[in-house]
Amino acid sequence: MKRVSKTRLFALLFLLVAGGCTETDVEEDNIPLHALKEVDAGFILNVLANRTPVTRSITFTPDGTLESDTLAVGAEDSVRTKAAAPLSEMQESQIASLWVGQYDVETGMRLFNQYIPSMTGTTVNLKLKQSQTGSRSRVYFVSNAGDLGAIATEAILKKHTLAYTSTAEGLPDNNLCKMMGYWEGEVAAGGVRNIMVELTRLIAAITFTYSTSADFTFRPTSLVLKNAPTVSQVEAPTEQLTTGGISYNTYTGTVNQTGATTYWYLPENMAGTVIDANAVDSEKKKTGRGVTNATCIELTGTAVQGGVTYGDVTFRFYPGSDKNNYDIVRNSRYTMNVTLIGIDVSDERITVGEIPPIEVDPTEMPAKKGGEKEIQITARPGQPWVFDMPAWLSALLDSQNIPSGATITHQGPANVMFRAVEANPRAESRSVSFNIEVNGVDQEIMIVQAGSILTKGNDITLDAEAGSEGASSFTATEGLQWLASLSGDGWLDWSASNPGSSGTEAQDEAQPLKVKTTAVNPRAQVRSGKITVKAGASVGDAGYTNLKQEIVVEQMGAVVSSSTVNMNAEVASNQLSAFTATAGLDWAASITNGDWFTLTGTTSGYPTTGSIQNITFDVSLNLLSTSRTGEISIRAGDVIDGPIGTITINQDASEFSTTNATTTIDAAATAASTGSVTATTGLAWTISPETDNGITVSPTSGMGNAALTFMASVNTGAERVGSFTVAVTGTNPVRTVTVTATQVAEIPACVGNLQVCKTDGGLMNFNSANNIYCSSLVAEGHSDWRLPTRGELGTIFTYRLSLQSVIGFTPFRTDYYHWSSTPGGNYDRWIRIFTNGLEGSDLDGNSNIARCVRIR
Repeated sequence: MKRVSKTRLFALLFLLVAGGCTETDVEEDNIPLHALKEVDAGFILNVLANRTPVTRSITFTPDGTLESDTLAVGAEDSVRTKAAAPLSEMQESQIASLWVGQYDVETGMRLFNQYIPSMTGTTVNLKLKQSQTGSRSRVYFVSNAGDLGAIATEAILKKHTLAYTSTAEGLPDNNLCKMMGYWEGEVAAGGVRNIMVELTRLIAAITFTYSTSADFTFRPTSLVLKNAPTVSQVEAPTEQLTTGGISYNTYTGTVNQTGATTYWYLPENMAGTVIDANAVDSEKKKTGRGVTNATCIELTGTAVQGGVTYGDVTFRFYPGSDKNNYDIVRNSRYTMNVTLIGIDVSDERITVGEIPPIEVDPTEMPAKKGGEKEIQITARPGQPWVFDMPAWLSALLDSQNIPSGATITHQGPANVMFRAVEANPRAESRSVSFNIEVNGVDQEIMIVQAGSILTKGNDITLDAEAGSEGASSFTATEGLQWLASLSGDGWLDWSASNPGSSGTEAQDEAQPLKVKTTAVNPRAQVRSGKITVKAGASVGDAGYTNLKQEIVVEQMGAVVSSSTVNMNAEVASNQLSAFTATAGLDWAASITNGDWFTLTGTTSGYPTTGSIQNITFDVSLNLLSTSRTGEISIRAGDVIDGPIGTITINQDASEFSTTNATTTIDAAATAASTGSVTATTGLAWTISPETDNGITVSPTSGMGNAALTFMASVNTGAERVGSFTVAVTGTNPVRTVTVTATQVAEIPACVGNLQVCKTDGGLMNFNSANNIYCSSLVAEGHSDWRLPTRGELGTIFTYRLSLQSVIGFTPFRTDYYHWSSTPGGNYDRWIRIFTNGLEGSDLDGNSNIARCVRIR
């Protein structure tokens, strides 16, 4: 495809002006247009490719702007738009309508014009006016611009303006590019055939791409193309159009947090190239000075650099071909790739509208060594500032360490990390202030370091023994010097495992302090010492106590344990009692209560062992009916203030009681009854009287437990009780108990008023039974006994069973007859056998059972 250079175009125009005819010459050979002969002409239209695009890549950094311009030939380049779906290659080159105008080269007068409203290809056949006497014609082709009508002269045509509008999507109106081309030559009588005509687009394209770096935050709020002309001229102008009612539009672009690409179409804008005083030597200074209505791109938003948020930050770009050229040339493509990494204040294309003041967080810098406080210096990017570091601060700026006493010189915004090179030596906060001139304003910055702290740990309690260990701690602001000292009257010292008692710099953790006792506490009272901890200024300045703490150390008082021994009432020897006392002390034991026991064995010594120690003692018999208590006191350590323990001796009361006769004594005194004395072993006792109420007891004296036997004479009367006093020997007051035995009263065996003797006399003859045995019988307390009559003997047999149920009644014998006192029968006397009750009679000299009776 043939390209027409700008130089060639200007040369042709120059020749046209230099070799053209005057108006008079034309008039001399004037031939009316309608008289000119028409001949056939055929043209093939070809759309000229874009001019070599100007591609500019710009990277903005806080330290400067990096640019590279490239000229990349791209025969396949196409004009792009800001639309989401740009025109295709075919659309960009489409010829939808065509206006054709023929002008005489010498006179510049119109010879012919025609408007073709619809083109179906790139070939056009016309009826042109035949040239006269070898004159040349210039045939203009203007596509997609509508019917220009009959424009009288070529000069008017060249300056004729064409309105430019865009669609809502940003594409050229009707998605068509206005184009212009021409052919110059002789239109001979035989016509012209297959003439190639190249069309040039009358618009330029700007492609603007921007992106941001992860290290730079830019929030765009607007992207605009300013000063986009609303008309184009048929012939490319050499300077900015100022006639024809030209105006300028502002077009918006796409904004996005991470970046976007925007495409714009616009007519050429020959704003010009500046020289002399307006010329610049760097793209950074290309600001539009010396030109008017130059087309530019403005990207505006909020930027965050160095931790500072800047408002109304505008990046402005003039797409012209170099740093002093502001022209937008038709059929050209301007590609700008902008990468935003930071703001370079020396780049005059950047303006910053809002700059926040320096704000210092009121939070205090930590008191520790290495405590940090960050301050954001909100200088305009590139604005220099300087200040001197105070003695106790260093700073970190852009990864560079600024030592104390040094001077910081910097440009633009920055995060300055101030760091304490030493801990605050006092508990009170301290501050330093300095001035920084930022953006032409002198601003004061104050850094306050918090006061240091010293916090003591728990107080310490140690056991009373020597060698007891305990631990506490303290926490001081990191970096402070510290010192710990002891006071304790010689009994307190540092433990062998104590990590230290002083340091040049406290750590960021609790510092342990370990102590031990060097001597046993000989007193019962707690004794106190202390650990004095000092930090910072308090170490070297005795008058400054705000970083001083005291940890109380107490040693427990010595102790002697108490114990109790429970004893039986018996005599006991070499009994053990125990005590435990704090180890390492003298000790002595004594009886402080009780005369009934004595200490044996060791009663004093050294040292106490801290374990069980024994004291032996003897105990006498407790004669009392109540328990008794004695005390042994153990004193250890100091004879006045040493601890005292008590061993309590409890002895039970001695046992002393009796058991009465376990059975009653038969009235006939045929059997004895038993009782008992229960007494603690070794307890002596006596019984008095020996006989009471016909009942005797045996034995009448003893020691400890004993069985008692009670005897009684025949009881012929009512029931009777014998009472005996049992007394402990040697007690004062007298200690006695009573023991008793009971003898039952006589219980007669009677049928009606007939009393039957409970026992029989055995076998004997009648004379012995009646005259001797019964007459002399004194039984059951009576002496009027006799043999029963025959009838009485029958009654006795009848009631024999009930009689035999009486206590002490001897059962009737059934193997012999019993005597009656009634004579008769076949022999001397009536008798009855108790087997079946049969009666009989027997001689008085024979032997039968004698059972006496009496009338009550």
